[in-house]
Amino acid sequence: AKTRYEENLRRVGSVNDRVLEAQRLAVAYFATSLELLKPISSQINPNNETGKTSLFTPFEANNYSFVLPNYLKVDVEREVSLIRSFNTVAKSPVLLYERDYKNFIVPDEYKGQAKLNNFYLTAKWLSSNFPLYYEGPECPQCSLDFDDWRVSFITSAFIARDIFDSKELKVNWARIYKTLAFFKGLRGDLTYVHYRDALVNIFGEEHEIEEVFADNNDSSIDNLYRFRIPLTFN
Repeated sequence: AKTRYEENLRRVGSVNDRVLEAQRLAVAYFATSLELLKPISSQINPNNETGKTSLFTPFEANNYSFVLPNYLKVDVEREVSLIRSFNTVAKSPVLLYERDYKNFIVPDEYKGQAKLNNFYLTAKWLSSNFPLYYEGPECPQCSLDFDDWRVSFITSAFIARDIFDSKELKVNWARIYKTLAFFKGLRGDLTYVHYRDALVNIFGEEHEIEEVFADNNDSSIDNLYRFRIPLTFN
């Protein structure tokens, strides 16, 4: 996602382009996940002391290290701060809609293990909503205005494609999904499979998201509505 955004940015420049902004949002979404997985200083056992198995070892801390691109630093660090504070209602710096960060309160059974604590926060973040509808007469309580919704919805298409196109990601996703489903039951919400199937069924196997939803494509808005229809009825 990072490579895709940076290559497109070099090609088109820093312009007001919804596909480019959607690609940036995809990077921010994944980057926030990596920041949440990364241990904070209090979660690291720097000297590998015995009896502190609930913490990350120095090797693990290095393995989970991640350097934020400068163009995401402000938004992602603010997002992670809100998530870890879990005590406020605020507009998400990354997803651009208001959310209740109390939903990120970590259950007691996860708090005692640093990895489980961070996994819980990350799993919660990865279940974030990319709204199917935008604010208007038909949905006055919707989270995003029309322009932000367009960017968000295009982002959801990129994320679905990224997972689908990677065998490793698909396998890992399925393993985690099945494990969670074993304990909590199958979820009824949409997954990347629904999004990928909708894209292929409507636009064909050879479609390019960048072209389908491009600003200079006269059908781009109609294509968003067409993309939404099968997701609405799933």
